[in-house]
Amino acid sequence: MRKKQFGMQYIYCLLLTAYCLLPAVPANALSIGAIEVKSSFNESFQAEIPVYADGQSGLEISIGSKNDYAKLGIERTDIVDSLSLNVEPFDKDKIIIKLSSAKPINQPSFNLIIKATQNG
Repeated sequence: MRKKQFGMQYIYCLLLTAYCLLPAVPANALSIGAIEVKSSFNESFQAEIPVYADGQSGLEISIGSKNDYAKLGIERTDIVDSLSLNVEPFDKDKIIIKLSSAKPINQPSFNLIIKATQNG
């Protein structure tokens, strides 16, 4: 019985050592700041959202698709379809998402999903 316990401990130590020796995959941090609405009620919608990323290589930002809204169980109103999104670099680790609409928005609130992926 003692030999079995020693054998299992040896295997666990061996697996832990092998895991520690695996090459580390670099991780990039990505965070989205608070939305700042620049327009007033009954005006064309204008808003900015800061995005902080460790490098901007491979960064893709978009408004959530109908499928994204459905996955989260959130209603996607027609207002979302009227929004356009532009991404503007601010500095090496920060970009600004600019959201706008061509027509005034007459709703006090709506659900907005911003989808951000980096390197796949």
